[in-house]
Amino acid sequence: MDTNRHLTADIIDATNDAAFAAPARPDSRIGGPVSPPDYEATVVSYDDEPDECTIYPADATEDELVTTWISAKSGSYVSLADAR
Repeated sequence: MDTNRHLTADIIDATNDAAFAAPARPDSRIGGPVSPPDYEATVVSYDDEPDECTIYPADATEDELVTTWISAKSGSYVSLADAR
């Protein structure tokens, strides 16, 4: 079973600590700051192993999706507060 969730910059910002936030990058095309990208998350549930969550940019092309993602199995990640 696949479950998709759209992760907006607001959701990501709510879970990030300000000390770790990257500064806005200038947009070379218009000279202004670039807002962080939106992300998609797909959770795949397995019967015989931990569920797996993959996060990737929402606007990634098929070619970019080959290398622009991160996956983690259920139980292999912790909250930022717990990691400190």
